[in-house]
Formats: sequence, structure tokens, C-alpha cells
Amino acid sequence: MTATTLTSLIQSIKVGINSPACGSAESNHAIRVNLKRLRASIRLFKPAIDEQIDFKAVDTLFKQAADLLGPHRDHAVLLASIEWLKKKSRNSMIVNQLSRIDQALRQQTALQPVKWRHFKSLILSAQRQIKLLNAPLLNEKRMLGGLRDTVNKCKEYGNNAFGNSNDKTKLHQFRRWVKYFIYQLESVTEQRGVLNKTSYKQLKTLGDLLGWAHDLENLNKHIKKQTVDDTDEAAVIRIDKLIVELNKRNIGSCKKYYKILHWNRMFREISANIR
Repeated sequence: MTATTLTSLIQSIKVGINSPACGSAESNHAIRVNLKRLRASIRLFKPAIDEQIDFKAVDTLFKQAADLLGPHRDHAVLLASIEWLKKKSRNSMIVNQLSRIDQALRQQTALQPVKWRHFKSLILSAQRQIKLLNAPLLNEKRMLGGLRDTVNKCKEYGNNAFGNSNDKTKLHQFRRWVKYFIYQLESVTEQRGVLNKTSYKQLKTLGDLLGWAHDLENLNKHIKKQTVDDTDEAAVIRIDKLIVELNKRNIGSCKKYYKILHWNRMFREISANIR
């Protein structure tokens, strides 16, 4: 990966902004994912970037841009999660309550339009900073240092999350760093395979399970805010019980995959294949 690769990621975001489909849930999601990939990729070279420009300032610009798309993505995820949960439940009270919440969400007009002019200015400001980077300094040795830091963070937050799984904050931090690791690997493997398929598939499954646990937790919080009468409250209690049960299984699977994955061995394999 080089400064050119980082610039190409920015270009893909700009293409998305100018696409006729821009503004749709799918387009906004694709742009947001590319922003996350970009943030994960530049983190690989944080020490080298800090020697030339302010890493935190650049990362903040990308984060602010992603945050502009956040409410729209959350809205789409809530609708998808409700639909999935309706299929999981055979209880008519739960299904009816979820249908009412679904209808209310679809009629919601409080979502502010994405401020695309501000979004573009943030991306352009970050791009100007990226162009100042000296590409030779973004070498494989530096990249391995960034990957090692990400692996260590995954281990640290994984131990914290499953040492006290009641702390949702720790699980969220673990999810964030696992996603960083996946995005970084995807950036690195554009040109070569650096991790065996089995470990990579297990890592992706872990990322998906953590993401689903996060989505269900957010759905539960939203549903509890919608309670307006005793009938709703009774349904919400049942929905809460269902989500807690599903997430308990989900987090159990996350813990299993966390233990299956040999983090240090993965890094040694990646390191050997990059050199």
C-alpha cells in the first residue's frame, strides 16, 4: 500500500458522491464503508504519517464525514433488523408491535438530509493532507507495525469484552478493532494473499457476529423508547427478552471465534507473507 492507494480510496468516495444513486441507503452505506476502509488503512501508517502531517486531524476529518451519514445508515439498519426479528418470532404481540415501530420508522421525517457540500469539503481537506505524504515512508515495515498494533488492540479489547461480557462498551471497542483489522487485511490483500483462507473466514464471521450483536442492541434501545402505553410495554418486555436471548447466543459464538483465532500466529503468518 502507498499514498497512491490512499488517494484511490478517496477517489472511490468522490465517485460515490457524484453517482446518480447518491443519497440512497445503498449508496450512503457504500460511501460510509469506504470511509471506514480509508480510516483503517491510514492507521496502518500512523507513526509515519505523524512524522509528516497530523494523523489525528486527518482521521477526524474522515470521522466527521462518516458521522454525517450515520443517522441514515442507522435508520436503514433498524428497518432491516426489525424485519429479521419479525421472522424470528412467532408471537403475534411481538410481531404487531414490531410492525407498528416499522411503520413509524418508515414515516419518519426527522432525518436531516446529508449536507453533501460540507461532506465534500471535509473529504477535500483530508485529501490535500494525504497528498503531502512522502510515499517511500509508507513502506511494508511501517505497515507491519500498524498491523501489530491492531492485533494487540484486538487481543486487549477481546480479553476485556469476554472477561466481563456485561460491559457493552468493551464489546463495542472489540468490534471496532476487529473491523479495523478486517479492512486493513483487505487493503493489504489487494495484491497478495497474506492470511490463510480458514483464519480469514473465521475473522470475517467474528466481525459479522459482533456487528449483528451491536445492531440488535441498538434496536432494543430504540424499541424501548417507543413505549407509549401498557400494551406496548408488555410487548416491549417480550421483545427485550427475545433480543437478550438471541444476543446471548450471538456473544457466545463471538467468544468461541475469539478463542479459535490465534492472533499472534495470524500476525506471524501475515508478516512472513508480506516480507
